[in-house]
Amino acid sequence: MSRILIVSALHKEIPNRWEGGLENHAILYTGVGKVNATYNLTKVLLDERDDYDLVINYGTAASKVHKGLVDCTRFIQRDMDATPLGFDKG
Repeated sequence: MSRILIVSALHKEIPNRWEGGLENHAILYTGVGKVNATYNLTKVLLDERDDYDLVINYGTAASKVHKGLVDCTRFIQRDMDATPLGFDKG
């Protein structure tokens, strides 16, 4: 049986249907932000006690306008200013 890891920053981003009931999945709440997500997901994936066949990242971006799952096709880096390195802002 395949093992599935569902990853989300916050508990409220995961629909209730994923909580309990499925024996072949685990949920990882990483906390908000790329650093938290990277750190916590890497820890779990490097742990030899757990072996996952599929990782589902749920709740990649938040919105006050859109509800539910949004298919993101473009991303803009906004949490740092790299203009001193020659990059355009954003």
